[in-house]
Amino acid sequence: MQLQNMDAPIISVITVCYNVASTIEKTMLSVLNQTYKNLEYIIIDGNSTDGTVDIIKKYAERLTFWISEPDKGIYDAMNKGIVKATGEFLIFMNAGDQFLNEKVLSKCLPYFLQEIDVISGIGYLSGQKWIPAKATDLSVAFFLKRSLNHQATFINRKLFQDNLYRTDLKIVGDSVFFFQALIMDNASYVDIPIEIALCEKPGLSGQEKKAFAELEASIKGMLPDRMVSDVDFLINYYNPAVRMIGGWLYKMHFLKKILRFIRTNRKTR
Repeated sequence: MQLQNMDAPIISVITVCYNVASTIEKTMLSVLNQTYKNLEYIIIDGNSTDGTVDIIKKYAERLTFWISEPDKGIYDAMNKGIVKATGEFLIFMNAGDQFLNEKVLSKCLPYFLQEIDVISGIGYLSGQKWIPAKATDLSVAFFLKRSLNHQATFINRKLFQDNLYRTDLKIVGDSVFFFQALIMDNASYVDIPIEIALCEKPGLSGQEKKAFAELEASIKGMLPDRMVSDVDFLINYYNPAVRMIGGWLYKMHFLKKILRFIRTNRKTR
């Protein structure tokens, strides 16, 4: 793919796929039709046998790199794409997913020019709007309950220099990567008010019980032993709704007066 607008950073879009002849073309066109021309498009196919490869070949001249060969799972395939990528930021748009429109990357240019590690925008998953987390929301508790929308998040390639996706994980490798980068390594982050992607209904990641078990074990394994019990506490007792209500109540003047009265009485006893 010929690169243009050299003052803008290269954005690497990576698609991993396997036997998705019915959906791969719409994904590819949503990338290839972007008005932002300084991008490279990489497709990693898992040795499809249903005609997917024929569709990829149809656009081969417009691709930076593509390959069709067996892999060891989705995260192994994604790592293959990362190794081939040269862009400053990477984003994964897997088969069935697509950019919301052809101007998405162009709208994001001001953020690409900043020194940011992770840029997360708005995604739509099964018709539901997925608003990106605020930087102040990112915590151990957050990642036990939610994650970032992978298809709506740009990742600085430097974050992959020391950590690729864990291939021993089957469902939550992306969430674990974000946890490592944003919590353990304190990578910089910004949420942006730009609609990025339409996402296909969840596949493996939609297996909630298995996904959570894999996530819980992974997070506990990354934290110091002294913090493992904190994870159990958060799982059992953390409730954002309760925290919000508590915050509202605390702001009420009459409640503050009651608390002040109680504290004063304790001091005078």
